[in-house]
Amino acid sequence: MDTPSEHHFDLTQIDQVNQACYDKRANFWDRFPFPDSLPQFVVQYAPKQLGKRVLDVGSGTGILAKWLQEQGFDVLCLDPSPEMVRRCKEKGLQVVQGTIQTYQASGQFAMIFAILSLIHIPKAPFAYQIKHLADLLPEKGILFLGMLEGKGEGFAEGPDYPRFFAYYSADEIGKIVSKEFVQKAYRHYPSNGTGYMLFVFEKQ
Repeated sequence: MDTPSEHHFDLTQIDQVNQACYDKRANFWDRFPFPDSLPQFVVQYAPKQLGKRVLDVGSGTGILAKWLQEQGFDVLCLDPSPEMVRRCKEKGLQVVQGTIQTYQASGQFAMIFAILSLIHIPKAPFAYQIKHLADLLPEKGILFLGMLEGKGEGFAEGPDYPRFFAYYSADEIGKIVSKEFVQKAYRHYPSNGTGYMLFVFEKQ
């Protein structure tokens, strides 16, 4: 797999700023993502013929991963934040500290969850990371992807949680991901001028 082209954002700086934020404010994100639709999507689209192995990219405190484990899935959490990793371990979850950019998997997964984690990757290497995730899935494997709706990318400075964000339209996401996946479901959630988008994709 070819490496992405050069871009003007410092990935090391992005990782450091985001990690510091998530370490400091872990309690704020200790909640289940998309609770009104994600569980139903999992029940509806989980590819039973592909087994139970699941990767949760940017697993945070492990709320989603723990629920998946309780449904019988074999979950591997991936998160760069030491505090998030600690909380996952407290829940009895298998966890690797790191980013999806550096993660090297052993084998493939039936499903991958990237719920509001790839929003912190600059747009230039985004398609490359989608290809990376596709390589971790067999044919008919499922990708659950949560993204932010909007335009542009960059650091959003705030007194409590400065982080890097990349924003997309649903059409932009669809065009990029369509090289590897077929879209199976989509939900949109407006929120204070920033929309949240939840996609379900199946690997071609």
